[in-house]
Amino acid sequence: MKIAKYGPDRIAAVVDQKLIDLNIACASHAAHRLGSLRPYAHAGALVPADLLEFIKAGKAGLDAAYAALDYAKSEGDGLRGPGGELAVFDLGSTPLRAPLPSRASKLICMGRNFGKHAANAQAARAASGVKEQVPES
Repeated sequence: MKIAKYGPDRIAAVVDQKLIDLNIACASHAAHRLGSLRPYAHAGALVPADLLEFIKAGKAGLDAAYAALDYAKSEGDGLRGPGGELAVFDLGSTPLRAPLPSRASKLICMGRNFGKHAANAQAARAASGVKEQVPES
């Protein structure tokens, strides 16, 4: 299963140039096939909409996602959630997001070894016969 992230914090399976929202598909499956009275809570516990939470759900979450995906495929492109929200989107017209948020808020670099690195690179180029040299700065 290929998983993509879209929207504020939503995950979807990529199937035939479509995105199928796994959480909404799970909620729809819970409401219509399993008779759940709280389909969103059911889906949130089994197939969280957030990718990091979905990964933490482990094998149980993946198994539930496959069941939701099978249900979504059987229902077709018109699949809707229990509240009528869309569950299937066109991959080409849906902006995708970075899979996981960055855990670093700052990037700190130090160039203490830059001079030595540049000299080593210049010596290696000279030894390999490369004519172009690293310009002095």
